[in-house]
Amino acid sequence: MRVAMTSSMTMIPSTSSSASTRSSRCDARAASRGLRRAALSSTGDDFEDARREALLAALPSDATFTAFVEHAFTLAGDDAGMLVQAFCDSERLTLEFCEQAFECAYGAYTRGAPEEETQTYVTLARIFMSNFRSRVQPPEASLIDDIVDEARRRLPAA
Repeated sequence: MRVAMTSSMTMIPSTSSSASTRSSRCDARAASRGLRRAALSSTGDDFEDARREALLAALPSDATFTAFVEHAFTLAGDDAGMLVQAFCDSERLTLEFCEQAFECAYGAYTRGAPEEETQTYVTLARIFMSNFRSRVQPPEASLIDDIVDEARRRLPAA
């Protein structure tokens, strides 16, 4: 069962029966989980590298964040995770794309979108921004951030 997505990312089942509606919700949830748990470490496996490249090549080169998410929701959970990883590793991950991701997450929050949808947008925005930042940030700043993060983790909860 495929789920059509509108520009506001509202799920519209392709048929009207309740069984197909449940199935389409399950498909969307599985895709959402696959997107959110995308592993961002490279495995070095040639087959997986080729698969990631093929998934990225299937995405239009001028795709916005919304188009990226719509495309990712058409994929199986593991393929969606591979697409996220491939996109993070590519030069297509730009500051403008990261800003679109956060704007989309904020838009979902302000319009009262379902929690799972909003959480997916937020998680993707954080993944993309973290990867973009690590690419453009000088090593000294990364080291300072790591030290500050470690110190925060060691502080007792107030």
